[in-house]
Amino acid sequence: MSQFRGFFRFSHIKEKQRNIEFLCPVPHPLFFLYHANKHAAEPKELVIVPKAGHVDLYDKTDLIPFDRLETFFKGNLK
Repeated sequence: MSQFRGFFRFSHIKEKQRNIEFLCPVPHPLFFLYHANKHAAEPKELVIVPKAGHVDLYDKTDLIPFDRLETFFKGNLK
């Protein structure tokens, strides 16, 4: 386990050329997602889903912002 000490999860996030869309339910600790979004390379998008709880975005399809997902990925996947 000592190899994981000092591991910073965002060490190489700027170098990753990926399309990233963060979906976050509220209330949820947003620090991780704000930090990841701030340091991630473009294209990226942070979407806050106001009425979703901790596990709602797994199966409550009425809360999943499919229009935002579709727009983001159609515009950024080539």
